Amino acid sequence: MQKHSKPRKRYKPTEQLALERKMGLIPPFFLDSVVAIGIGEPTSISWFASGFLYGSYAPSPKQPNRYEVFLITNRHVFEGKETVWLRFNPKKADQPARPFLLSLFENKKPSWLSQQDNSIDVAVIPINVRLLTEQQMEFNYFRSNLHVADVKS
Repeated sequence: MQKHSKPRKRYKPTEQLALERKMGLIPPFFLDSVVAIGIGEPTSISWFASGFLYGSYAPSPKQPNRYEVFLITNRHVFEGKETVWLRFNPKKADQPARPFLLSLFENKKPSWLSQQDNSIDVAVIPINVRLLTEQQMEFNYFRSNLHVADVKS
């Protein structure tokens, strides 16, 4: 007598590995939220750090889905520098990643913020996502109202 069973579902290798390790898969947009940070001249950039993009939900009557987007990285990445390069991938996969120069000062004042406590190594700077969109760069960001835990005291 033959047993009849349902055909087993076939998983992609990454899905199978996640199941075997009992861990969740990273949503694809998380990878587009990560940014490489570099220093140097346009022809010889040294990529030495990373950060991630975070969008703070800031709706307005005209733009109910508006976000203010920031780059989050370590304070020591920005300290002592006037500019850094950020590397983004284009939407068209056949094109190479592109560097964008980010000024860390505006009117001779730092345009980035950090905690006053020097033991907290975090820095935040606003990002012009309109420019990235116009240049057809692939990027995403963690949304404060969707991807962040709401912890109540």
